[in-house]
Amino acid sequence: MTIDLKTVFNLHSVRFVKYCGYVYDRESRIWNYPETCQNSTAGFDEFKDVKPDTVNPELLYLIPDLMSYSDYSNGRVIQESNIKAFLVNHETDETEGAFVRLSGYYDSTGLAIRVSMLTEDMLDDLISLENYPVLDDSIMYELELEGQNEAWELWAKHDFTKELESRFNCEFDCNDNELFELFCKLTERCNEYWFEDGTSQYIRIEKLVESATSEDIASICVK
Repeated sequence: MTIDLKTVFNLHSVRFVKYCGYVYDRESRIWNYPETCQNSTAGFDEFKDVKPDTVNPELLYLIPDLMSYSDYSNGRVIQESNIKAFLVNHETDETEGAFVRLSGYYDSTGLAIRVSMLTEDMLDDLISLENYPVLDDSIMYELELEGQNEAWELWAKHDFTKELESRFNCEFDCNDNELFELFCKLTERCNEYWFEDGTSQYIRIEKLVESATSEDIASICVK
């Protein structure tokens, strides 16, 4: 054990769990019940909540609250960025077996960390999450931008164009760059920006278009 268990047990924003999954051996045709997870991925239902001081520390895992999310989570990008940042900081050949990527219903995702393989640096990151919810702001912003770009391509570009055409009774004859420049110009003008809405980034297109003028679209529309 490389860290003080009392410090670990005093963490407030984690769940302590024990592996309760099973594995089928095709050769022997026997179900095995290992005491620890043998894979790097597992389901949430393969772990059960326990009181940490009642379980052998060698068999104990923890799941940080801020590294667990689903389709119904608020601030999902924060949890997603924390998982990515934690693995970037600590996943090495020496820590093989320390982390289990979790999945479950409603696209739930999380990270279970084996307590017996915690290091001081890992514990420092977990403690920091008790005081500030983001491990790495740059990684969080990167994920936010990815979500915004995806939303722009999936629906926002189409809705933005149609909303403008409807308001000004015209058709647009421009490339994507020109349209996106106008989009960015209007977000700043009316102080309307992307925000997280469930599983994706969202922005109120109608608010942007309300701030547009004939001069804004004069060079990129055809009456």
